[in-house]
Amino acid sequence: MDQARQEAVTWRNRALLFFDRVAMPVAVCDVYGAVLLANPAMAAECGTTPGRLRGRDVLDLFSPREATQVERIAQALRLRHRSRYQVSVRWRAPGGAERYGELTADPVSDTAEDTPALLVMLRVDGERAPSPAP
Repeated sequence: MDQARQEAVTWRNRALLFFDRVAMPVAVCDVYGAVLLANPAMAAECGTTPGRLRGRDVLDLFSPREATQVERIAQALRLRHRSRYQVSVRWRAPGGAERYGELTADPVSDTAEDTPALLVMLRVDGERAPSPAP
């Protein structure tokens, strides 16, 4: 393996180690919202493992409080805008409680011409206990 390729592999491995150890729930999604890669913190919020999130639609995992927020983001991405986008969401925690917080989607790519992936970060703001069974 040549030196440049070896360095690229080394940096990729370092980035993945960092990604796996970040305490904040983070995922990389394609431009349509399908999860490509998720860290353990994101998987824990969904009650699963990172590998089982692959291919899942991030909007099936986290429900936006306002559909118009998602529509605005989709339109901005179609126009190739590269701003950071925030969406208020709620979801069911593994124990049944309803959590709420904010997803931040940041378009990322190697070049401006490439179709961006979305770096998705979740901030948990709070939770409501599950309703008691009747």
